[in-house]
Amino acid sequence: EMMNSWILQGGHPLVSYEDGVLSQRAFSYGNATNSESAIGNKWLTPVQSRSANGGAISKQLLSDEPVMLQADGPMVLNAGGWGVYRTHYGPSELALLANSLDRLDEIERTVLIADTWAATNATDVTWQDFLRLARGLSDLNEPATWQTVAMAFDTAARCVLDGQRVTLRDQAREIFAPVLAALTWDARADDSELSAQVRATAIGILGTIGEDEAVQSEALRRFDAHGEDGDLARAILRVTGFVNRPGDYEKVLDRYRNASSPQEKQRNLWATADFYDVASCLDATQRCFSEFRSQDGPIVLGLLMRNPVGGVAVWREVSSRWSEAQAAFPPAVHSRIISGISTFISDRDLASEVAVFHRGNPIHGEERTVEQLLEKMTVGLDFSDALRSQF
Repeated sequence: EMMNSWILQGGHPLVSYEDGVLSQRAFSYGNATNSESAIGNKWLTPVQSRSANGGAISKQLLSDEPVMLQADGPMVLNAGGWGVYRTHYGPSELALLANSLDRLDEIERTVLIADTWAATNATDVTWQDFLRLARGLSDLNEPATWQTVAMAFDTAARCVLDGQRVTLRDQAREIFAPVLAALTWDARADDSELSAQVRATAIGILGTIGEDEAVQSEALRRFDAHGEDGDLARAILRVTGFVNRPGDYEKVLDRYRNASSPQEKQRNLWATADFYDVASCLDATQRCFSEFRSQDGPIVLGLLMRNPVGGVAVWREVSSRWSEAQAAFPPAVHSRIISGISTFISDRDLASEVAVFHRGNPIHGEERTVEQLLEKMTVGLDFSDALRSQF
């Protein structure tokens, strides 16, 4: 009976813990767009929970009826991190956990941050509650958790109104500046093998959303010295594109053309999509049809459409040349051309225009992939509306 509830229906449950009560429902980022959703509505879910203070693991087989969960301090749902379900905590339960993250196992923290971001994106958790949890990460060198927090800030930056950007900037500095201060720019003898990835994540956010002038200055110094090798390379190029000094886009193109290794060539190719400038984005778009290899063009176009400044202009250019694009690139990667449309989450009129176009000009064999991109766009629009009301 338990296995049938998992294998004979789609989706997975959201296990919630609030006010001492454990319950579940289907996890979804939004309402179904049709009446034939494959997401189920009832599971027999084996839940393991534990107190962050230690002690025995509590086990429940959760079904329709909520059950009381005896709390001994901050409670961790999905103890051990192996349960195939999302978790959701009430504000008070999440606040307790935020002050106890160092008492969780690494996989438990990773699951907790990922699930809380999913719940935030689904508008079930507030942005402030997510930030409270992120603050609790402190100096933990765990790339997966920090990358989720960085992704959350990248998404939020696409949503907030102009008058709200200073608040988001300050939040990014508050959370990521201590991380970089602890790690510094250069590797140290006591670094863990994961420190470099966390360092790069912090630099990428501080130099863009955080608009930290000291971080930007150091990134540009290293770019000018051609010192963007290693783990920091993508972060340095991303910050360089954000600052968008005259001539830097051309330098990246030159480094792409004259790269000394395949890694350097690819790194600079991807970086052509990083510049916060419509003209540069459209120039790179044209090169996808002419200069860049046909197998690389769709990937770069997808990255260009993700560009917060030039992405819409790139989409309009590509959509006006849709037949040419389909002929220019291998059929197996046509959906990659438009992978960036999932980030068009700040303007409902634009999103409607994008949806009408791509449903009217299908990519044969990849219709479901395109629908998934459009669905992500819709979820993002709902998150954008919710986030703006919280600033």
